[in-house]
Amino acid sequence: GEQGEEQSAGEPQRGLAQGARGKVAGGRSALSQNYVRSTAEGKYQEVVTRASKLNAALQVAKSDWNALTATVQKIEDDLKAAVDLANADVGDDTIELGGLTAVLDRCHDEEEPGPYDEDGNVDGDLDANDATGALIVRNGVVEQRCEHRILDGNTATVLTVHGVTITGGYVFRPGGGIASAGPVVVEDSLVTGNESEAAGGGIAAPDVVVRRSSITDNVTTDILGGGGGAGIRATRSVRLVDSVVSDNTVVFAGQGGGVRAPTVTVRRSTITHNDTGY
Repeated sequence: GEQGEEQSAGEPQRGLAQGARGKVAGGRSALSQNYVRSTAEGKYQEVVTRASKLNAALQVAKSDWNALTATVQKIEDDLKAAVDLANADVGDDTIELGGLTAVLDRCHDEEEPGPYDEDGNVDGDLDANDATGALIVRNGVVEQRCEHRILDGNTATVLTVHGVTITGGYVFRPGGGIASAGPVVVEDSLVTGNESEAAGGGIAAPDVVVRRSSITDNVTTDILGGGGGAGIRATRSVRLVDSVVSDNTVVFAGQGGGVRAPTVTVRRSTITHNDTGY
């Protein structure tokens, strides 16, 4: 009888123990849920913070890009204005780029009235129209983004580039980079990456003098033949001094992968790795 009483007395104690264990388990479950909720909220806030920082960085980048675009546009506007002043001035003129890069991207809209390749220094290339004196462009980079050449000398006066990179020109007529009705002088400069569908992928002029410069990687797609001179095409003479003419190519027919002219004078210069369609 005493053993039965002891067992009866022990049953409530086991029930209490089981209830305590249930409360502990329930507490742990609640703590676990709170921990998961807290961790998720922390991760969410971390993602929100990162997204906010990225958005702020994006806004700064947009602002910087807009400022850069405005600066690039202003450089082109200033260069166009400088050429206009030179055209209006009597005598020789010098345009100093000051080490800047001028990107020419004011392309002529085919739907607009007027010729595609106008010579008024409005769209596309830089038109030098002063018949009273020479024009010198110094110290910088001029890159073309339209289907135009870079420099177009429309008079018989001398057109000179000194310390300038001329690149990106593309035209259907002679002179992908520089074309002129008068002599062209290139000093301490680089004429590269220009193309003409006719002649003179780099330079086309009656007379060309190149000093301490490189004429490289220009192309003439001379479909009709008779043009050639992917680097330089001159109708009278070319004079090279301490310069390099290399890696220029005439596609299809054509002569003078590097240079084509009736008279060519070479002093301490290299003409190499140029190619023609023949």
